[in-house]
Amino acid sequence: MSLIRREKPDTALLCSLYFHKKDKARKANTLKWYDNITKTAGRAFNLYLYDDCSDISLKWLKRGLQPTGYCKNIYFFDSGVREGKAKKLNKLLREIKTKYVCVIDNDLLLPQNWLEECVTVCEAPRVKVCGVLVEDSLKLKKLETVAGVRFSIVNYLGGACMVWNRLGLGDQGFFCEKFGPYGEEDNEFLVRIANLFGFVCALEKRGAHLTKAQDCKEYMAWKAEQQHMAQKHSHPLIHKLRMMHRHLLDKGKSAYPPLFPKRR
Repeated sequence: MSLIRREKPDTALLCSLYFHKKDKARKANTLKWYDNITKTAGRAFNLYLYDDCSDISLKWLKRGLQPTGYCKNIYFFDSGVREGKAKKLNKLLREIKTKYVCVIDNDLLLPQNWLEECVTVCEAPRVKVCGVLVEDSLKLKKLETVAGVRFSIVNYLGGACMVWNRLGLGDQGFFCEKFGPYGEEDNEFLVRIANLFGFVCALEKRGAHLTKAQDCKEYMAWKAEQQHMAQKHSHPLIHKLRMMHRHLLDKGKSAYPPLFPKRR
């Protein structure tokens, strides 16, 4: 673990890293992503990076990233064992004590004040998760406004960038570990929250993916194969959650108790 301390923000950014040897653009995109989020977040944060047993050494990353701008502290973790994104993120979530959490991918460009505005929306009544969409094809329906921030309640957000208040979700603020390294753990998390607890929202502002399919065809083919295998398990879970009625579950209980870790 590498630790540099300056101050204690109440917001943590969590990123599970996996650098595949066939993804040639990921290193450069990660540095562009870091430069972007440190300048645009609009809110101080600690950054937690968890390496999921990458194919390449990450010494270059530890040397290259230093706290700057809105990023006040950087923490690197590496267990040396490939466990999948859900399990790595849950380990971080159990240890982190900040009020707000943002789970984020490391190949994004995000709009100005994105983090501050997501936190603002999370404080609106019944809003449990707010994030930034990075897919242009998705259309926002009715726009709402809170404290000058424009957002929309959505049926689909995606897991590229999502923020929530830890107090608002409690023990439900974890990912299902049944899914594989490129499963649907983020979709299951969002479906569960939207069906059982409150609103999932997206800012009106959009972000963008730096990683393009044409730049890493071999890697994208490998990833698609991993997703296909994981979806054999994930789709029945998501379908079951959508079919459940709110009154069948006591608020605060998980639909799948064995799969979700309890906070210590």
